[in-house]
Amino acid sequence: MNRIRFYLSGLLIILGLVMSSPVLSWTINSTFECGTAGRAARGNCAFSEPFSSTQFTQDEVYSGKLAAKTTVSKGTDGWGQWGGYYHFPRKLYRGDQVWFRAYFYFPAGFNFYTAGQGLKILRIHVLTSTGHNVGYPTLYINGSSWNGYYLEVVNEVGTTSGDPVCAWKHLGTLVKTGKWMALEMYVKFEPDRSGIIRAWQNGNLVFDESGISTLKESTDKSMESLIFTYFNNNSRQTQSAYIDDVVITSDQPSERDAHGNYFIGLSPARISSEKANRSEH
Repeated sequence: MNRIRFYLSGLLIILGLVMSSPVLSWTINSTFECGTAGRAARGNCAFSEPFSSTQFTQDEVYSGKLAAKTTVSKGTDGWGQWGGYYHFPRKLYRGDQVWFRAYFYFPAGFNFYTAGQGLKILRIHVLTSTGHNVGYPTLYINGSSWNGYYLEVVNEVGTTSGDPVCAWKHLGTLVKTGKWMALEMYVKFEPDRSGIIRAWQNGNLVFDESGISTLKESTDKSMESLIFTYFNNNSRQTQSAYIDDVVITSDQPSERDAHGNYFIGLSPARISSEKANRSEH
């Protein structure tokens, strides 16, 4: 009997450790390889909720056989048409972290012009404990006629509370068309100016700011991320962009950037390609 009690006590201790450990971390791998070209890009390998124009495609692909293609119509802001949602397997709260990386292809002639208001690219949604909108840490492309197309980060969380906002921080990296580009964003969820936002382009750290509020209240949560959604100030032409190899994770990656920060980094396909190119030269 004592032996049974001993085993039961040990089992309860193990269960308690499991329930309190960070095993609830999760990873979304969106390769777009499970669909059919021309169909809505929805499923285990794609968006949780694709907007109406977002489809599997073979037109432009970073790796594998399929990617996602999304189209914005001339004179519209693209909402409900351009991009889509990823719902998290588990909500994130104060102290949690999330990494969000995707590959993008903007064809030659793509018009980013937004009159200084910014084209939303990667977005992470923050809500109150009751589900009301708080804001979005967002990676933008700011397209204007005078400065070209630059990556920028804006933290829209806490803008009414007087907290500092990463508003229109130019990352100083010109966006290229006609080639695949990896963009990654990291957010540590904290109120009281204790949060962190980072961004990378093609594996290079281009933005790193701490001491900011990424939650407005300590009870806020995050349960979804988005790609595109709004083409601010409306698109000047009907045009498409392509998305591939999306990874979203709350589990700390093993890779580190040149500054020692944990990040998802480049996909194996990209790394292999770059090594091959270097060996040829």
